[in-house]
Amino acid sequence: MQKEHPAVTPYDVRLQRYRRHARRWEQRAKAKERKLADARRTISSLVDQLDGIADQLDNLTTRLNRQEP
Repeated sequence: MQKEHPAVTPYDVRLQRYRRHARRWEQRAKAKERKLADARRTISSLVDQLDGIADQLDNLTTRLNRQEP
């Protein structure tokens, strides 16, 4: 004897669609989080480089001020 499959209701169809959309939204959110993390790392790296440049400028200025008199 074969089991009968329950009829697919419009509610089931809607539920599946919402689940599919929810998966897409989650994927998009994860992609945005990864992009944001990459941007933060880039900004952090640039800030570190600027700090290094500022230190070099301070050292050069100090040296020049010593040589002026």
